[in-house]
Amino acid sequence: MMKKTPLLFLAFIITGASLRAGAPSLLLPPIIYAAPGVEMNIFFNNLLCTPRGKTFLYKVNCKKGRHYTERWAFTPEPADSGDLPLSLEVRDLDDRIVAKGNTVIKIAPANAGDGQSIRFLGIGDSLTHSGVYTSELRKLFATLGNSRFTLVGTHHPNADEPDNVHEGYGGWKFIDFLEKYEPNPEPGSYSKRSSPFVFLENGKPKLNFNRYVKESLGGTSPDFIFVFLGTNDIFEATDETRTSTVNSVLANAERLIHHLKSAAPNAKIGLSGPIPASTQDAFAENYGSAYDAWTYRKSQHMLDGKLMEKFS
Repeated sequence: MMKKTPLLFLAFIITGASLRAGAPSLLLPPIIYAAPGVEMNIFFNNLLCTPRGKTFLYKVNCKKGRHYTERWAFTPEPADSGDLPLSLEVRDLDDRIVAKGNTVIKIAPANAGDGQSIRFLGIGDSLTHSGVYTSELRKLFATLGNSRFTLVGTHHPNADEPDNVHEGYGGWKFIDFLEKYEPNPEPGSYSKRSSPFVFLENGKPKLNFNRYVKESLGGTSPDFIFVFLGTNDIFEATDETRTSTVNSVLANAERLIHHLKSAAPNAKIGLSGPIPASTQDAFAENYGSAYDAWTYRKSQHMLDGKLMEKFS
């Protein structure tokens, strides 16, 4: 059984130009962060926006790790601390190079967090609401015994893990955190409430992260803010509306990130765009015939590339 890899921070960027007309664009981060004892993977299917069934051949050049059929995997040891270069070529079945890129695996020292205290705020949609990656972060920090790690936020939907708090709400988009305000939210509903960052001021809803910190976080800003949004923003985009939809998402993302940076200038801000789609069978089980995985995949790939063009 393959070891499950915890989600820490995701960032995507377009690197390496297509080498011939019609070649796929490659999304390979210029830096990939890693930690001793934690398995990391580069899944090849996530790098290219191509329909399932279209075959490409991958060649990874790296001194360490294991090159499997669908991924490159590596679990660093403490002695691996430092930078590990990696290059990748993609070839078609005629053995022609169609894309290539380079990245650096930046491996933290085993004692990198000694003596530190980290307050972490997760902002997102249902993928944050589920509490899976926030729970895994708590376990990792407790196991590694480095930094003192604390999740902060007002939303705690998991009764079995009351300290697993965040600001993750199912179905939410960038615009919801910027503007959503409902004076009388439906009791017990996490999807029909005001943004935790929006307050009624002078009779009008206003985005005010400073007030959120003061009233909800005891006046102490988070050390890390992780924004994991975009899936719902582009989920209903079509081939005809994809470009305009992505441009709208970028504008809203810029508004939110700018506000967070202004309100919490000392916080480190991580950003993840939407993750790749599952199979069409999964879409069928969840959405019938209303949505298809390939249309979503094209939108997701475009948005991830554009997000890093703007925020790299």
